[in-house]
Amino acid sequence: MPTIIDAYAWIEYFKGTSQGEVVKEHLDKEGAYTPINVLADVYYFFKRINRDFDFALKVIKSKSDIYDFNEDEWLQSVEIKHELRKKMKDFGIMDALVMACAENLKGAFKDEDNVIFLGD
Repeated sequence: MPTIIDAYAWIEYFKGTSQGEVVKEHLDKEGAYTPINVLADVYYFFKRINRDFDFALKVIKSKSDIYDFNEDEWLQSVEIKHELRKKMKDFGIMDALVMACAENLKGAFKDEDNVIFLGD
């Protein structure tokens, strides 16, 4: 099963937190993917802290494959968002895109088996 790395995971990795150490362990294995939309969130994080994103981008590309979406997957993410908004008011399109990536790569997402959830 591939490892899908979302923005939160990358940010924890770059901060060097204990949660970032968990991410590092998974990045050291083969088969990690970063959905392309995650780059926007990571870039925003680096902008906010006034750090060089180019370094982060090189690390992301060296540790994972960038997963780009086709038209059907973009539309799939809207369906995912629409369904999950019924249960989770703050579930956004960026999360839906990560979930679409996980579904298409036969990965998993929070509340499913084989998921390491770093949040609260």
